[in-house]
Amino acid sequence: MSARPSTVVSQVTVDLPRPRSQSVTRALPRFHELHEQVLGLVERNGAAR
Repeated sequence: MSARPSTVVSQVTVDLPRPRSQSVTRALPRFHELHEQVLGLVERNGAAR
C-alpha cells in the first residue's frame, strides 16, 4: 500500500512451502528474500511513517 490516499503498489506472491512453521520458515532463504522485498516496498512507498 502507498501512503495516503492508499493504493496497491505491488502484490507479493508468498511461494513458501506448506505446512509452515515459524522456526522452519524463518530459516528459509526465500523467506528472507520476501522479507527484504516487502520492507523495501514499505520504505519506498511511505507506509512506514
